[in-house]
Amino acid sequence: MKIYSVVLFASFCAFAQSEEGTIGDCPTPNPDGISDFKENDYKGVWFEIQRYENSLITRECGMATYTLNKQEFSISYISRNEADTTNTTDTLTLKRDVATKNNGNYKVYKGDTEEKINHQILFTDYTTYSIVWGCATLSENKNQQRLFIYSRKKTLSNEENDKIKAKLNEFAFDTSKLKSVLQDDKKCGRNTGTSIVLPTLFTIIFVTFLSKQI
Repeated sequence: MKIYSVVLFASFCAFAQSEEGTIGDCPTPNPDGISDFKENDYKGVWFEIQRYENSLITRECGMATYTLNKQEFSISYISRNEADTTNTTDTLTLKRDVATKNNGNYKVYKGDTEEKINHQILFTDYTTYSIVWGCATLSENKNQQRLFIYSRKKTLSNEENDKIKAKLNEFAFDTSKLKSVLQDDKKCGRNTGTSIVLPTLFTIIFVTFLSKQI
């Protein structure tokens, strides 16, 4: 069996509940989701807009950059801890069976450890937003689910939000459990590059000056 490797960052009535656990086995998505997922069109930057609370991604300012390298994605998933104002980069690996048609459903690995919850891209228009869902049956009559809403932009218009809401309703997701994710550049520490670059530049100039004096 051939395997695609994808490095990543990065609920239907009963179908979409939080990762706390839901009564019953994992439901079958209805509609089925993507029948022919296009990895090449999915590459690039995705911002995390909303999510169910989960144990995999817990911080704010989520930004995943997908770089396609032949049969794999190199994904850098950056998020921020607001309490201590530190950014963290996570790397995940997604694998799928390439012998079958790509329906956007992947196994998730963190290092060498496989996550119990899969990563299924249920819907995306590739240019605006993406709905990612996963589920695992934990024990008899109980399942655990994840849901992420990603966007190509940090903020969405009312019209775009309405489209996403309509698609979530189509899948019968429980939207009341969605948590909004912070995407403010200042609070996410995305405008602090100057404070890092300038001291480095002054150091280079000073060292160059000293070497000339010597």
